[in-house]
Amino acid sequence: MALNHASVRVEAREGVLRIGSEAYPLRGITRVGQRKLVPRKGAAWKRFFVRTLISLFLGVILINVWGGAWTIALIGVLALLTWQLVSALGTPPIFGLAIATAGVQHDAVWGTDRAEINQLAIEVTKAVGQPETAQMIYNVHHAVQGDLNLVYQEGNGNIGVANHGGIGDNVAGG
Repeated sequence: MALNHASVRVEAREGVLRIGSEAYPLRGITRVGQRKLVPRKGAAWKRFFVRTLISLFLGVILINVWGGAWTIALIGVLALLTWQLVSALGTPPIFGLAIATAGVQHDAVWGTDRAEINQLAIEVTKAVGQPETAQMIYNVHHAVQGDLNLVYQEGNGNIGVANHGGIGDNVAGG
């Protein structure tokens, strides 16, 4: 699945952390962490094999009953299933900056560049350590934008769903 990337500006000044249009008071941030969501490639393979077997079974029946015109339809369905598998296998892992405020976790930024999110977490942690004097501007160039509704497997083995537009207050996971 192709992910839409965009640049997101993260800025800390005057005691406030701004991520896109969202704002978090630096004194209210209780935790800064990271998240990694990995696509469920095993589930994609399983779905591919099940759908392929069903398509072949029904395709052979339709070809035997109504003739060879269904051969083209079967080839088209198999091509579509193969395209969906390749697309699912090509989906990269995404990394997130998690900010906790008053016990509520906000997954503030998602991106495909792990080093970029690591550096952002370091910069935000520095800003939280000195909330009144913090001056920071950081651009996340590989931020994931768009409406994501993908099933990922989190690092601890739990299954979660990431519903996110790239910035702002959204909790992923199950």
